[in-house]
Amino acid sequence: MAVLAVKPAAPDGPVSARPIWARPRLVLLCVVVPLLELAGLWASGASGDRSLAPQVTAPAPWDIFHDLRWTLVIHNSWWSLALEGLGILVVRTWLDTLIVQLAWPDHLERPRLRAQARRTLLWVTVTGALLLPWTVLAFGLDVVSISWLFFGAVPPVIVVAMVMHRGPVTGSWWRGVPPWRGVGWILLTFVVESATGLVLGVAPAGLWPVAVAAGGLFNAWAWMGVVGAAGGRVRARKVPVAPTVAVGMVAVAVVGATIAFRVVAVPARGAALPAPPPSSGPPVLIVGGFDSQLQGADAHPIPGPYNEVRYSYSGLDPAGEPRPYLPAATHQSIDASVQQLAAQVGSLHRRTGQLVALVAESEGSLIARTYLAADPGAPVDRVILLSPLQEPGRVFYPVAGHQGYGVLTGYALRALTNLLGGISPVDLPADSPFLRSIVDHSGELRDLLACPTAMPEALVEPLADAVADPSTPARVPSVVVPAFHGGLLTDRRAQREVATLLAGGRVESDRALEAIDRAVRLAAAPWQVPALPLAVTVGGSDHPTCAAMEADIQRWIALRS
Repeated sequence: MAVLAVKPAAPDGPVSARPIWARPRLVLLCVVVPLLELAGLWASGASGDRSLAPQVTAPAPWDIFHDLRWTLVIHNSWWSLALEGLGILVVRTWLDTLIVQLAWPDHLERPRLRAQARRTLLWVTVTGALLLPWTVLAFGLDVVSISWLFFGAVPPVIVVAMVMHRGPVTGSWWRGVPPWRGVGWILLTFVVESATGLVLGVAPAGLWPVAVAAGGLFNAWAWMGVVGAAGGRVRARKVPVAPTVAVGMVAVAVVGATIAFRVVAVPARGAALPAPPPSSGPPVLIVGGFDSQLQGADAHPIPGPYNEVRYSYSGLDPAGEPRPYLPAATHQSIDASVQQLAAQVGSLHRRTGQLVALVAESEGSLIARTYLAADPGAPVDRVILLSPLQEPGRVFYPVAGHQGYGVLTGYALRALTNLLGGISPVDLPADSPFLRSIVDHSGELRDLLACPTAMPEALVEPLADAVADPSTPARVPSVVVPAFHGGLLTDRRAQREVATLLAGGRVESDRALEAIDRAVRLAAAPWQVPALPLAVTVGGSDHPTCAAMEADIQRWIALRS
């Protein structure tokens, strides 16, 4: 492809020196398209995903990341996937082509429309394929709200955007080092899109169009900056920097996903305090999270005079003691784990003659909360949830061999989890009983944490989990701690706070951490996958009442007496 010729600067100077209003058609295109998406979300009742709307005209490849996330969620068959994919490919190609044409600097020769469209079509296809693994990871975040999946998905997308943003502008995007000015515009776009998500989260509905229009206006300005930086700069070096970095980031996605699942595992051993508590103290049943294990001596992570007993995913032995279990036992279905929890709470209650306190972490928090909904009269006096999974099951994918929403994404998840199982200790197939329980029973589980229980309840939430769920925290007492997801039972500060809560005391939450938590939730929302309405997958209301969820859980899980 011929290198673009550089002409002398026009009398009115380069585009960077001209006001954005000098290109009204560019501004109109970048503003109107996001407003149309906002209107469609508003009309369909999906306004909760409004923070994604400004990205539809964001500088590439942010716009492609936007398209991929919608596609992976809303296609419901192979035929719809083909039609949606083709439609998005054509629309995205021509939209980016028109934007680049309208943003082209006056002092450079503008490429022919058809030639640029062909170049953009190839670049959109390649970039979409490169972004797919991280988009699938982001999809997984909407299945289980584990912040490690966000950290495994979004940073690689940022790197890809930094090295590949020149694609719609020049045919030489694949070689040499991208101009730093263009990289700066890409990073600034990430910051502004995040800030726009924050504004859209706190602004009243009447101001949403204003915020989205402002985001579109910035997109026009950013496109001018990116095109101006890349349009006249062609490096002579033929080193394929962009493709090499982009493909290399696949390894980051795999490593990130591995860390995501390994870090949330809280081994039963290694969290113990020096001396075990007296067995005559108030009974506390500790429910570990995903990939936890129980082997050898029991651990006692809570300071104080408590009779701490570990919940076993493998049940009780004939003597009524928790059986040792390996990480694979935590992969069983939620209903099986709830049945085990009901039996163990009942056994501990009968043995001690006292009500049982539940301290549950990550996956264990979901099991504990489901158990309390299945048995509102459970012999439990209080529950403390650590690193709770907030709003799990926000997306859907069918069982292998069936069609439905997210059919392609399901196979992509299977490929990713199979890859992880082959190269790491993590072996959690996408169709494992635990994940299928979440996906198939999203109507019962998605909003469950927002429902109050009959007994005292408290949440201990790591600040890092704010990136995993854009909604506000549950309507129960909560405290935010500066920590990552999982492992709070080994965190000394969290241990002290749990002990205080078990004793009936109050833990004063840090107002600054609460404000940061709220801001991070809203700022991270533009980079998550849109939620699939419950009315689409399970029917009925998209926001069922607490009574309806409890009734559905009791029909799903009939506890054995």
